[in-house]
Amino acid sequence: MDVPRGDAVHERHGRAFIRVGASKRRLDADERLRLGQRRAQSRYLWFDQQIVPRTGFETLSERLWEPLLSVAGAADPRRGLMHLNLLAQDDAGVVRATVAGVLLCAQAPKDWLPQAAITATQYRGDDRASGQLDA
Repeated sequence: MDVPRGDAVHERHGRAFIRVGASKRRLDADERLRLGQRRAQSRYLWFDQQIVPRTGFETLSERLWEPLLSVAGAADPRRGLMHLNLLAQDDAGVVRATVAGVLLCAQAPKDWLPQAAITATQYRGDDRASGQLDA
């Protein structure tokens, strides 16, 4: 049975499996419950905070992220970008770019997120009630 990477549970003949590194592993009932809970929690993440698979620090362009960092962040760019939620660790502890990181700091965001777009609205004042100037 082929089991791709990720948090998805793969079932066959009443048994559940998950990918762990280069191998697959059978899940017991408690592990399957915890996995389901973790997947449910991930639905509450903002879209821009979700990790983009097969990305990393190198995916982001220094020319684009450098102006976003404070002096302290510039001293350790990976940490600074993680504080800005432009990078995050995946379940395996690997640092990956987030959707926000790719949209704001990748040279070609469409290569990673072909359907994503940034929509912005300008208001007259500090809140929506002040009236929209442009979108």
